[in-house]
Amino acid sequence: MKKIGTYPTFIISLLLCTISFAQEQAPAPVHHDGDFWQFKVTEKGFAGYSSEAGDGTYELVYSQGDVKISRLIGDGKKELDRKPSFPIQSLVGLSKEREDLRFPLMVGQKWDYQYKFTPRGAKSENRVSTEISVKSSEDVTTSAGTFRSFRLHKDESWPTKSGARARQVTTYFYSPQTRSIVKSSMESDDGAKREVELLKFGSAIQK
Repeated sequence: MKKIGTYPTFIISLLLCTISFAQEQAPAPVHHDGDFWQFKVTEKGFAGYSSEAGDGTYELVYSQGDVKISRLIGDGKKELDRKPSFPIQSLVGLSKEREDLRFPLMVGQKWDYQYKFTPRGAKSENRVSTEISVKSSEDVTTSAGTFRSFRLHKDESWPTKSGARARQVTTYFYSPQTRSIVKSSMESDDGAKREVELLKFGSAIQK
């Protein structure tokens, strides 16, 4: 009789674990002055961009409600006069134009938004349609460590001169522990690619 009784107990425990996993969520992060993150950015197939907008290691520092962005060069760093070609501040959920993170974050969540951008060399803006979905929760290993993260899928498209729609797809991982995206991989239909990885994070006191 005891053996018969353990089977329903096992099923109930499994269901509770499944429900707990499905309900896992990340609250909105709280930032403090001096919080910082370092990211390695690797780009391929992006023609015509400035040297401040491609491969490199970037440091983001939170200060008075904004993000200061510097590019690390050797043992020093250079604060950028203008932001890179992609919204690197969205890696910490602080882009005013692109809502790549919506809190509380949970598996199964979906949303969409639009933004405008002017392609390099073009005279008019394009309106980009963006759809985002939270696919799963899993462990992700980066140079900064291994973190429990939410895996998100972003699908962007915009009209071209030919009448077709250009498209790029991004998979990225957000960790509540680092209060940032820890890894990101983007590929567009013209072959351009961008990889981002968290190298380091903390506060100015710990630095």
